Amino acid sequence: MDNLQGVNYHRSMANLVVAAVRNSYLCSLGVLVDAHARLAEMFAEDSALASTGRLHTGLQLLSAGPRQLPLAGGRSFIMDGALDEASDPALVYLPNFQLAAADLPGFVAQQGRLRRWLASLAERGVPICASGASVWIAAAAGLLDERRASVDVRQAAAFRRAFPKVEVDLRAGENRKEPYLNVNAAGQMPALELDDGTVVAEITAICEYLDEIKKDTPSLIGDTPLERAATRMWTRRIDLNIVEPATNGFRFSEGLKLFQNRIRCIPEAADGLKATARERLAWLDGLMGSKPFIAGNRISMADILLFAFLDFMKDVKQPLDPGCKNLTAWFGRMKARPSAAA
Repeated sequence: MDNLQGVNYHRSMANLVVAAVRNSYLCSLGVLVDAHARLAEMFAEDSALASTGRLHTGLQLLSAGPRQLPLAGGRSFIMDGALDEASDPALVYLPNFQLAAADLPGFVAQQGRLRRWLASLAERGVPICASGASVWIAAAAGLLDERRASVDVRQAAAFRRAFPKVEVDLRAGENRKEPYLNVNAAGQMPALELDDGTVVAEITAICEYLDEIKKDTPSLIGDTPLERAATRMWTRRIDLNIVEPATNGFRFSEGLKLFQNRIRCIPEAADGLKATARERLAWLDGLMGSKPFIAGNRISMADILLFAFLDFMKDVKQPLDPGCKNLTAWFGRMKARPSAAA
């Protein structure tokens, strides 16, 4: 045990959370409980270990369902509490649970509260581990993007259907060719393909669709007719007067080699388009005043649209003019939001 000297166990083991759903396997749930308990016993029994620190037994067993959680095999387990009772978790573990592959998509769809909880922790940098069928929940929470996961071979086909990964090489122009043109005849991205095969294209249309179906989260379009009208007004102004001229200015100049065989390019118009975008940004800066956001006191789709494009344009020789002090301050506030760093 000499190699354990000097390790701060109190800090490293703090606030380990097990978050379980119904039909969890006792063996999967218990593996961390047993390991944690055994470590606690080692610290209690070994004076050499005890002299280096202490094991913080901050293990919480939380339920995504009732507190007396039904387990696979007909037994139940009394958990410590609900998800909202987690005390600043340092690591979250999702144990494996029993469910037929055919029933997993529907069950995962019902776990909205658990998925949102996991996503919020991931944004804060909390490590999340999932075992067995719980990988489905992690995937539905958006935690597997660009990551690999091991799935039960009996569930692999269903998992691939539920979470397909389709890569489209924009630089190679795959979005302008078949088979992508069967998805979006305009040859543009993004495109959102729904479960029934319906495709929604265009950024603002996709955003509005997702905003309307996600009634359990704050709306980025607006909760009243007036708020929605204001968001759409500013989104259209930004799109037509700033985003379109700025992006076409890039396509017709620095991006000409990439776009000249894909769209009609007008190189002689590039400087004028960039100037138009700068003028409208100065116009918007004058209207911002002390408003925290484009449409007033609430963040909206208009803010996200402008922020995303300004963040891109600064890397293609169209940075925001420092003289636009109101927009510069606004951009800094947007950049500081956790979602901007995700």
